[in-house]
Amino acid sequence: NQFTAGSSTGFLMGGIGPGGTSDTIHTLSLTSDGDSVATSDELTNTKYSNVGAKSPTYFFSAGDYGPGPGPNVAIDSYTISSPHTYADWGEITVSTGSTATMASANTASSAWVVGGYPTGNDTIQKFDTSSASDTTDVGEYTIGIRNAVGVTDSISGYGYLMGGSSPPPAEIGEIARFSLTSDGDAADVGNLTQATGVTSGCPSESYAFCVEGVNPGYTDLNRLAWTSSGDATDVGEVSRVQNSAKQYPSIHNSTHWYQVGGYTHPATAYVDTIDKIAIAAPYPLTDVGEIASSEINQAAASV
Repeated sequence: NQFTAGSSTGFLMGGIGPGGTSDTIHTLSLTSDGDSVATSDELTNTKYSNVGAKSPTYFFSAGDYGPGPGPNVAIDSYTISSPHTYADWGEITVSTGSTATMASANTASSAWVVGGYPTGNDTIQKFDTSSASDTTDVGEYTIGIRNAVGVTDSISGYGYLMGGSSPPPAEIGEIARFSLTSDGDAADVGNLTQATGVTSGCPSESYAFCVEGVNPGYTDLNRLAWTSSGDATDVGEVSRVQNSAKQYPSIHNSTHWYQVGGYTHPATAYVDTIDKIAIAAPYPLTDVGEIASSEINQAAASV
């Protein structure tokens, strides 16, 4: 009942760019390098800072920055097989002001969403990914949080959050985890090498990785072993930081994860780059394509 990496396709849902918020669903091949493709299917509303999840049959978009054209508490499902048929799955039941900028964890049967914007929220919520359902409140995070990276422990059954910001927008370096096998609160287990709102992260069989990057001078590639709680280790530097190239969670397969879009710092120009980062030393970053439109803050799922 543990999370598995994607093997064929990454889905990107919504986002915000120079033209405003988006309702586009993009696909990205995880088997060959190239540009993303904008599908003919769309979200029910334009959304950004929504969070993604998956099951064997569906991928999900939960929440929205708000206030927007639609409900910012909606959980929407779409079939993995094309056409990506929409269904109203449920709602995020614990209000976070606007239920967005959350981090997520995912197993084969459940998904968790943590935190929110604008004030930061400490609620851990869970919903069933096998049958339509609303979220339930299952615990509390250590602080009110937003802009964190969420990754799922493939060995021991924990959801990890790394970095983020705790309003007023103060970037933090905390690493905390919560159980995916029993309900309960999160515990602080360590720190990143730099306090920052992180841009992307990835689970592997043995480690969690994250790239720091709100500040262009923060280029650390952090690695955390699943089998031991403690601080992350700086194992390298990334050659390019895509500020706010945030996908919730990041697109990845068993060998790489992807930073898609973003903007230069300060926020002068959106970028359309797709970068692939290897999860084996020396962790090279490679430019492998372009997204169909320059955007940030998309929900994502890897199948």
